[in-house]
Amino acid sequence: MIDFSRWRTRRLITSAVLVALLAAAALVFRRPLKEWFSGSDERGPAQTASRPKASAGSAAEPGAPMVIRPIQYPPVAFDAMRGAMDASDRIRADLSRDEPRNISEAARSVSEALRAAENALPNDRDDVRHALSHASSAAEAMGRGKAIQEMRKALAEYYAHFLPLIGADPRLTQGWRVFECPMFENARWMQRSAAPENPYMGTKMLTCATASDWQAKVQGESPGGTTPDAIDHYTCSMHPSVNQPGPGKCPICGMDLIPVTKAQVEQGVVLIDAARQQLIGVRTGRVIQAPMRWVFRAVGQVTYDESKLADVNLKVQGWVTKLFVNQTGQRVKAGQPLLLVYSPELYGAQQDFLLATQGGSAPGTRVEVLARAARQRLHLLGLSDGQIDAVAKKGAPLEGITISSPASGFVIEKNVVEGASVDPGMRLFRIAALNKVWVEAEVYEGDLPQARVGQSATVTLDYLPGHSYEAKVAYVYPYLDPKSRTGRVRVELANNELDLRPGMYASVELASEPKPRVQVPASAVVYTGPRRIVFVDLGEGRFRPQEVQVGMEADGMYEVLSGLSPGDVVATSGTFLIAAEARIRTAAKYGMDLAPVSSTGKK
Repeated sequence: MIDFSRWRTRRLITSAVLVALLAAAALVFRRPLKEWFSGSDERGPAQTASRPKASAGSAAEPGAPMVIRPIQYPPVAFDAMRGAMDASDRIRADLSRDEPRNISEAARSVSEALRAAENALPNDRDDVRHALSHASSAAEAMGRGKAIQEMRKALAEYYAHFLPLIGADPRLTQGWRVFECPMFENARWMQRSAAPENPYMGTKMLTCATASDWQAKVQGESPGGTTPDAIDHYTCSMHPSVNQPGPGKCPICGMDLIPVTKAQVEQGVVLIDAARQQLIGVRTGRVIQAPMRWVFRAVGQVTYDESKLADVNLKVQGWVTKLFVNQTGQRVKAGQPLLLVYSPELYGAQQDFLLATQGGSAPGTRVEVLARAARQRLHLLGLSDGQIDAVAKKGAPLEGITISSPASGFVIEKNVVEGASVDPGMRLFRIAALNKVWVEAEVYEGDLPQARVGQSATVTLDYLPGHSYEAKVAYVYPYLDPKSRTGRVRVELANNELDLRPGMYASVELASEPKPRVQVPASAVVYTGPRRIVFVDLGEGRFRPQEVQVGMEADGMYEVLSGLSPGDVVATSGTFLIAAEARIRTAAKYGMDLAPVSSTGKK
């Protein structure tokens, strides 16, 4: 027999022990369990204070001052940063006018551009990646903002991370200014114009601003340590390789050392004193704005005027019984007999015509209608009114029908001989008038945008030295030759003296209309791979590399699209040696392959 009472007592004792153990565990692990379920952190002050703090300049903490080491952004990242700058300026302009309607779209463009720049960065720049990530997050927050004040707070957070990124690459800072709002906490912005337009205060206090820097000032940093006028090192104007931390004498020549500022180092300024400039042949010239006429040449060929070509063919089958023009190149006149043809079909049509007109008929009768139809049939088969009247006068069909020339000119194609059989539509002769000819010039693809209908053209031929033909461009063909990659331009010339013969080669000179353009001597431009550099003379022997965008080239001058202004002074000779010095100082910034450009635009 099982003692159920004893078994029930043991179960109760076991359950009580388990409950007591659980209660004790809950008391011991109460705080960790609470933190695990609630996600809070109730560590003491000592534990909280032991956390590592983000240093000044770290991108890990939003709103912290940002100091980014210099960087040259890769081309994809550089273009993306440019796009973010333009979109940021649109946001700033809208907020300065108190018009936040388009902020969301512009903020989205900024965020996408920053993400693209982050993806194109090298792997060794985590500080830039973090800053780009925080700036992108701030831009997204700005786009989500409902009230204008929320957008302005997000804008301040955005610029706190974005401006140091721009200041890290001096190429991006050209043409931009940085301001700070004294009425808004940690609020900086950038803009192109010199007159401030405060996006944080809006129209109420639009001009409330003070000049600021790209990099934020870090606590404990010397105020003059990061200014552009701060001295970086001292060097010798005769021996630029000398680099001393303080003033003194040159250890090579004994001359006094001159200071070099941080701004000059960042910009790649080269120091060359007057004596050394004369030694290496440095010459300078001013950037000017003057009319520029682009003249370009093309090889052309004289061809027939296609509108003056005429073919001779038959509309019936027959045989050539007599050939009056039997030479290619023979000159003919309109109406001149070319050949005599016998055709059974023409012979039968003549008989029908004679039968329909035999004996005459009153107008409007059936016979008169048949006569007109028979005459029209002879017309359609190629007979002229004179030939039809001759058949009617003779009263008998003509065995041989004379085929005459439809136009005056020269026989350039002859496909028939006496006694030959001819078919309908067969080309017997081709006649071309040479009193006007075409010259078709092959223009390079790069010069095609300058070619216009009505443009002046000068045509010369080697076999006529000293003689030129003035004409106008009559047509620019809308396609390219896929093999030569050239476009065709047509010029029409009068040829009454028959000096121009189809097949001749000609030289065609085309010129654009002169327009005022900013120009710089071609010898001043230096190729640096994908960029074009000139050296701007800052005075006192200082030359600064300046990236420019050039356009057309004419008469030894380049058109300057951007980078220089009229009146700027640039080095026009000796640029090879200046470029060599700049390569030593700023090779990573301006590229390793610097070579001067000749007047023809080649290295």
